[in-house]
Amino acid sequence: MIKVVIGTTTERTEVIVEETSTPKEILEDAEIVYEVAQIFLDGGMLTPELMNKSLGDQGVGETCRLIAVIKTNNSH
Repeated sequence: MIKVVIGTTTERTEVIVEETSTPKEILEDAEIVYEVAQIFLDGGMLTPELMNKSLGDQGVGETCRLIAVIKTNNSH
């Protein structure tokens, strides 16, 4: 089991997931719109390929942060 701090730049929550869970599955379960965001796992940006790779396969230990940074139209 892995404790994941998941959220956006304005909201955060903690969830417990299996190490076989993928970032994409975790974001979808949390109802976070990730299609228009840059996704970071422990500070590193995830590629589309890594979004479908399990946390265990990405070397995540007991805890991690999965953050969606959504750029709005007003951002420069």
